[in-house]
Amino acid sequence: MLTVSTELNKSHIKGIGLFATDIIKQNTVVARIHPKFDIIFSEKEVKEMDDLQKKFIRMYAVKQRNQYILSLDNERFMNHSESNNVSSINGKLIANRDILPKEEITCNYNEICEIGIDFEVNKT
Repeated sequence: MLTVSTELNKSHIKGIGLFATDIIKQNTVVARIHPKFDIIFSEKEVKEMDDLQKKFIRMYAVKQRNQYILSLDNERFMNHSESNNVSSINGKLIANRDILPKEEITCNYNEICEIGIDFEVNKT
């Protein structure tokens, strides 16, 4: 769940991006797991989903420690960047520098999730 004020806008990275609406100071918690705003699915639950549900999970969920975390807020629109301005620390996303209003908030996907979704979606 996001803990800072944001908006969605066209990204210079890809598609839609998540942008700060106010200054976010360095070391501010930008997002953390919240049981009412983040749904956690086991690998077994995802494997039992139909193909459309699996595609949605593949697009928007983060895989961590054999589970999939689907954020219900706009956190799922955060794009990847090698020069990310938030980092994963102790399960929270923390601003690693000041982030200015209208600046895209980015993370390094390699830092926050296991790469590769290990379930099959029928292509037919």
